[in-house]
Formats: sequence, C-alpha cells, structure tokens
Amino acid sequence: MPRLALENTGALLLPSLLPLRPGDRVLEVGCGRGALSALLAARVPFRTPPLGIDGDGSLLRPHAPRAKVRLIQAEAWALPFRDRQFTVLLAGHQIRAWDDGHLSRFLAEAWRTLTHNGVLVLWEVAPSRSAAVNRIWSRLLSPPGLRAQLRPFAEIGRLGRDAGFAWIQTLRVQPMLWPPGPRVAVLMRKEYYDAKTVDLGPGETPD
Repeated sequence: MPRLALENTGALLLPSLLPLRPGDRVLEVGCGRGALSALLAARVPFRTPPLGIDGDGSLLRPHAPRAKVRLIQAEAWALPFRDRQFTVLLAGHQIRAWDDGHLSRFLAEAWRTLTHNGVLVLWEVAPSRSAAVNRIWSRLLSPPGLRAQLRPFAEIGRLGRDAGFAWIQTLRVQPMLWPPGPRVAVLMRKEYYDAKTVDLGPGETPD
C-alpha cells in the first residue's frame, strides 16, 4: 500500500469521479500486485470482482490473491478478452514505457473490450515546460533499456481519436505525491450506435 499511496493517491477519488457502481466490470492494466483494484473493491460492492492484468508474471505469482480481485498475466496491447467485456478500464503510470505503436494498439484494444459508454481512464507523469526537467525525468523514469515518453494531453488525445474514441477529456485525478511534478489524467468514453445501443443512456450497456 505505501507505493499506491504515493504514486496513485488521486486514484482514490475514482469511485466518486466516474462514479463507480456495483454493476461495473473493471479491468486494471498494469495492476502490479493488485493494490488499487483491491482498494476500489473495498469501497464499491462490485457484483463482478475487478480484474487486473500485468505483463510481469513475477509480480503476480509470489503473492497470495487479494480478496475480491482477480489477477492474470497478459499484455495491454493484446488483451485476451472478447469484445465489450468491461465498463471501466484503468491504466495508471503505464504509458510512459510504451512507444506510440504499443500505445495505439492498447487504445484500440481498450475500445474493443469496452461496452457502449464504457470509459478508459489513464494517468501519467506529464511533460514540464522545462526541457531540462524533462530530460531529468526521462532518465529517472525510464524502464531498463527503454526511454520514458512523457506525453501531453493533446498527444494522448490524438492517439485516442485514432483508436475510435470520440469523447476525450481531462480528469482531475490529483494529488499524486510521487514522483513530484505535473500529471496528465485522461478519460476516454466509447460511443458507438447501432440498433441495440441507440436508445441506451449513460451507464447502460447492451448486454
């Protein structure tokens, strides 16, 4: 929990910001040990336990499963789920490790696996106005063998539109205590209309 409290402090506001409801089906991408999903499940009586995926199986295997949360190993850009399975996707502090190709593939997978009116919420360290500060954060935050990519809202939004999301906005998921510096938090809503969805309201799904 200490890492969750420092890196994802503002995510504790998600139950009221979205808002989260018992009927939501939540997928957390890059879940680590599942601390955030477990905390959300403790606050919202989900009828379906949140599902967390992480590409690093070493994070998942040594730890006992958390109550009310399921964890599996999978990659964000190749989600092993059928279409329209989730109402909420979360990805906190993940996209700086991905190049534009992997981020685009993830956004396309997010659109595919979300229901009508489902939302993707992601947050990340944002670039500073100072080039020197950006170089420092890029070095400190880069995964081994990779270079961290700090993207502004406009760049993330452009990739989201390319993936099919029509409703894209900032979300006030703050504060985030570590690392210090600006954040970008983005909400993308999936909207598509056919004979089954045209009369549905916000929060309703065709399933």
